[in-house]
Amino acid sequence: MPVLLSNDLETRVQAVRALATEGLSQSQIAAQMGLSTRTVRTYLQGQWFQRPCVTCGTLVSVANMRAPRRCGACDPQGLSARRTRLKRRQEETARRRQERLDALLAQARPAEPSCQTYGRPNNMGYSLFRVGRQTLAAHRVVWEHLRGPIPAGYQVVHRCRKRGCINLAHLRLAPTSARVDIDPAQRARLEQEVLHEKAARLKACAKRQGACRIVAPTLWSNRRPLKVGDRQITPARVIWEATFGPVPEGARVWRTCRQPGCIAPAHLYLRR
Repeated sequence: MPVLLSNDLETRVQAVRALATEGLSQSQIAAQMGLSTRTVRTYLQGQWFQRPCVTCGTLVSVANMRAPRRCGACDPQGLSARRTRLKRRQEETARRRQERLDALLAQARPAEPSCQTYGRPNNMGYSLFRVGRQTLAAHRVVWEHLRGPIPAGYQVVHRCRKRGCINLAHLRLAPTSARVDIDPAQRARLEQEVLHEKAARLKACAKRQGACRIVAPTLWSNRRPLKVGDRQITPARVIWEATFGPVPEGARVWRTCRQPGCIAPAHLYLRR
């Protein structure tokens, strides 16, 4: 048997359904009408209950079983009071969320250049930040609030290779795929950053053997190519391009010392 709605409740249901047809989400409808998301969801699903008023005994149509048992004639101020309390809770939630966001952004710009983590990382090692009912990666939230939106075809990666770090100085943009149509100038600039970053890591882990600088095979094998943008190149070529510039087409990087794994710039030369 269908439940007959009161005029006030029927008007609210019609207003909620009208906003839903316009494309608004349940949280947006709840914020606009001063209702809870559970009540909005119940309005949209058409689930209703009838409870008698404790004063006059009139059946009152309510959206959930926790609603008050007094009708509008016996308690005219109850509805406005409930809406006021709901608005205060929403304002308190928004204030706490803004405080957490301010703390996150302040932690993203530390005085020291060390890595910074936020909260407890997930099982993948990423720091998380909760926005409403969404759980986002903290480093993406930091980038979007301090540097702007992330362009299509790019992702935020860590220079320090630590997924949980939110230090803005340790973050950079990198193309997600070569098949995405993105700005070539920006792609080239990002590839140069990756190239110099890999060259610095190679120089840091290289060991001195006379005049040579040998890279440990367990870290960077001479036959294992390194990924720089969309290219797969050897460590010797990484050092050459970071030091002298791009390698001409058809040329290869060779070593005068004939020592496998040497990345000393003075021992490198080009040969076709």
